[in-house]
Amino acid sequence: RKFLVLEDNDPSGYKSTLAIATKLEHKINVLELPRRSPDLNPLDYGFWAELNKRMRKQELTFRDTKKETRDEYIERLRQTTTRMPAKFCKALVCSLKRHCVDLLLRHGLMASVVASPIVLSVL
Repeated sequence: RKFLVLEDNDPSGYKSTLAIATKLEHKINVLELPRRSPDLNPLDYGFWAELNKRMRKQELTFRDTKKETRDEYIERLRQTTTRMPAKFCKALVCSLKRHCVDLLLRHGLMASVVASPIVLSVL
């Protein structure tokens, strides 16, 4: 089975000696992103916004007196992340090609600089 992993440029994780050796050993191909390119990273242009929306929606159900500890918040974040619909995640990954084409058409300008930003739709 072949794997293609999308990576940013985190030198402490993905670029570490151990990470590079592990990817070579398991024959994992890497799709690297240019530095500071949020329009090319599905996590940046879609996943985090959706996750934030879901977290805020949950908070609307809290009582006014509810105090959430850091550990409780992290657990809620973990659960919300793992419950993201597979359909949404697949649509997000599949949107990468469209984002690359749009970026080329905008001559490298990020979506936030353009009058009509790209909207991700769930298939």
